[in-house]
Amino acid sequence: MSVDFRIRKNLSLTMTEPMLIPGSNTSCEGHSPEGVSSKKAKCLLNACVIAAPAMAGSAMYEVKLAYNNNKQTSMYKSKQDFFNLKSMFQLLAITSAKGCCQLCQECSQDPCISMDVSCRGDNASDILDLFLSCLISKLQSVDRRVISDCSCHMGVVKIMTDFLELRNVMYFTSKSDENLYADDDAPLSVSHCSLSKSLSEHFSSFDSVC
Repeated sequence: MSVDFRIRKNLSLTMTEPMLIPGSNTSCEGHSPEGVSSKKAKCLLNACVIAAPAMAGSAMYEVKLAYNNNKQTSMYKSKQDFFNLKSMFQLLAITSAKGCCQLCQECSQDPCISMDVSCRGDNASDILDLFLSCLISKLQSVDRRVISDCSCHMGVVKIMTDFLELRNVMYFTSKSDENLYADDDAPLSVSHCSLSKSLSEHFSSFDSVC
């Protein structure tokens, strides 16, 4: 064994714990799904929005979802989809005067609802990412019972479940409910649609909100 080799061997490093990399919106760089889960480590479901190639002249965005750090999926949304999502929350705020559940009232009055999601600037994907992340964080701040009760009417849980194409509303619950999904090898449960469903079909019948 040469001296050179022994020196190199002695200089080798052993990592006993993973390095902590501060989470930020730049975690989506390289289109890595793993970056999604680092944004909000305490949450089970995380979303990341990045710019995608335009389709038929319309700006498109890829929404990457990560669940429980090891289940990923992605879908494509147009800027109109995000605009419709915001419009439904604005309509929810108007109808809240008639009386609706507490979660719908709080979400419809959240500061993120006033964000500009027109996608006109160079940082459109960052704004949409923050907009979507704020809404998901709000849902993850409540317990299972609140999520379940809200899902019984056309409110915030139904709106977000349809937009993210989730099959189960309990993906919005906190880590304390992790045992609901014991099969860590199963893929993230989403709808069979390969492209996003337009929210316009719900918007026309939104008079029945709450």
